[in-house]
Amino acid sequence: MRSRALAVALASGLMACSDGPVTSVDTGVFPDATPDPYDAGVIDPPDVDAGTRPDGGLIDAGFEDPTTLAGGVVPINGLRTYVELRGTLTSTMPPLFVLQRGPAPGHDYLPPLLAELVAGRTVVYYDMRGTGRTSFGDGTASSTISTRKHIEDFGAVVEYVGATYGVNVSKIDILGHEYGGAIGFRYAAANPTKVERLVVVNPFPADINGYADFRAEVERRLTSSERMRYYAIINRPECWGSMDTCYQEIWNIVGPHYLCDANQGRFRELVNRNGSARTEYFYIERDLRNASYNWRSFLPSIQARTTIITGACDPIPTSVADSYAAGIPGAVRYDLSGSGQYPMLEEHAAFIDLVKHGFRRP
Repeated sequence: MRSRALAVALASGLMACSDGPVTSVDTGVFPDATPDPYDAGVIDPPDVDAGTRPDGGLIDAGFEDPTTLAGGVVPINGLRTYVELRGTLTSTMPPLFVLQRGPAPGHDYLPPLLAELVAGRTVVYYDMRGTGRTSFGDGTASSTISTRKHIEDFGAVVEYVGATYGVNVSKIDILGHEYGGAIGFRYAAANPTKVERLVVVNPFPADINGYADFRAEVERRLTSSERMRYYAIINRPECWGSMDTCYQEIWNIVGPHYLCDANQGRFRELVNRNGSARTEYFYIERDLRNASYNWRSFLPSIQARTTIITGACDPIPTSVADSYAAGIPGAVRYDLSGSGQYPMLEEHAAFIDLVKHGFRRP
């Protein structure tokens, strides 16, 4: 256990960097950065240029993706939360809520890769707290970013969609990718009669051992030159106060290794809109380390018909998916041999077929 914990510490250079120099009260923005209008503060402050912020109402189908029904930054759980609805509002099928991998990247990479799921149903995307275009929280000294808060926020998004758009959310389906899969399965475990179908893609480790192995494997995949560039970036003074300045550079080094070697050139096809790097490398990692990080006991409570999809090249150990499949009653698991953590990109057709099968009704 000690060696695994050490692997987490060594592989999490960003967090180590932020744990030292960043000492100011969390206001949702960085001390050396220009405040982001979507960080902590009032909803849609009047000084925000209306031409540069997302529309809070209906989106003209000729202006945006024609499958987009509505979207924008809206007040949910005390946050300015970015929510986007696609497909149709008149479907008799349970709405599908999609949770992105994270907890730093926004949801933007998913809609282009899941377009086949929109026909005939309501599909809801949103950015989690502290990711994409969603704010941090109340800006107090104690961070409001945690796995528990992310689960609570998701429940609030579900109810907001039902109340605002008249969508029947008494029963829902969930598609969760990596960390989003963890939030989805935890919600399904707490609301067993509400979630009918659950598809978890490349599930996030359910305990600290799996997480340590995951981080160590990512570190192992870096070449010597990549590792040198990685640590050179995180040790730049400007990264201490505002890791967002450096996050995309780091992700461009590390991210391709989440795909199979043959697919690494396709990494640039992903649409990235990152929120705060501190969400992932400071708050969530700290939350997981300080908590009793073992979620296995929640798995048996899930009643949803569950499909688990993994990629053989994913740096998350296969034992993680094994534990999900063994712990969730009736779960079925599929492994795509030509994919890493982005099977929706790397083996798109096969992935979509499996997802559609997972959501199929008798």
